[in-house]
Parts: sequence; structure tokens; C-alpha cells
Amino acid sequence: MNRCIALLFVSIIVLASVFVSGCTSQSNQTSTSTATTVNQTSTSTLPAVNQTLSTIVGKLHDILAESSTAMTAWNVTWTDANTVKVDVAIQQYNASAHATTHANANYTIKRFNTVNEAANYLNSQVSGYKLDSTASPNDSAYIRATGHKPSTYERWMKINENRRDYADVSSVTQTDNFVVSLHDIAYTG
Repeated sequence: MNRCIALLFVSIIVLASVFVSGCTSQSNQTSTSTATTVNQTSTSTLPAVNQTLSTIVGKLHDILAESSTAMTAWNVTWTDANTVKVDVAIQQYNASAHATTHANANYTIKRFNTVNEAANYLNSQVSGYKLDSTASPNDSAYIRATGHKPSTYERWMKINENRRDYADVSSVTQTDNFVVSLHDIAYTG
């Protein structure tokens, strides 16, 4: 079961780093496994959000929806025009283990004016983290939105706790002038 949790975490973390692309919707959405509810928020109540960041959120949703997991919750909250928080709940059934793994992922995605500003922010956030990768994935929300791989990519990870049936992982990823912070908890039960 620990292997299943680890694979789910890696999948979500890779998706998080891949996610920096774009979305075409400026709405808060919630979906459940039994029915999908979309709570539309009037654009007049939202800040004038960055279009590329908005596209990133949409691509993140698409990537998670395309995966073999079941998204049971999706909530988007815009903090300001260049910062968005996305909370996602995912379930995945492992038939061989006869168990369901649940994951709760909390993303904070920030857009900066320059790659250097993003790098400075990243460096201020990674104390206690280990550099995990500098190689951009071949498919990501960023790539889907922009049509090209990023010129700058770094993913830092920290395993907060890892037991047989529970894992708690954090990551901070820079993709060009975007920084994604992810806190992910997965458990089997």
C-alpha cells in the first residue's frame, strides 16, 4: 500500500510541476464522484486575472481529469490577479491491494513578472527541501498552454511523513515565471 501512496504522490507532484499552463475559465468549480456541480462566479466579482495563469488552472484540471484517478473535489480560489489556490481531492482504487487511496492536494500557483523574480521567490521557499529535478516533463499544463517547454525548470521536494498507509509530501516548482507550491497528503483506507 505504501507503494501505491508513493506512486500517487509522484503522480500528483509531477502533475503539479506540469500544470503551469493555462485555463480559459474564471470560475470556481466543485466536482464530486456522484455528480458535477459548477459554481460560476461572475467575472465582475473576480480580480482581473492573468490569462495565462487562468489557462494553467484549466490545464491542471484537464490533466487530473485525464488521469486514471477519480477527482472528488475541485475548488479554485483567486487570491489576486497573479495568485490562485487550487484544492483537489482524488481517489484511486487499487484492486490488487483491495484498498482505496485518497489524496488531498493543495496547490498555490503564483505568476511573476520575470523569471528572476520567480527564482528569488523559489529560493526563499525551499529551506529544508531537496532539489528533485531540473528537467522539465515532456508534457505539462505549461507546455499545453504555451506550446513550448520552459527555459527554466526546478522542482524541490520535502517528505514530511511517510508511513505504510500515509504520506505527506510538499514541493515547490519553478516553471519560467511561475512558481507552484504543492502540499499533498495521501492515505489508504
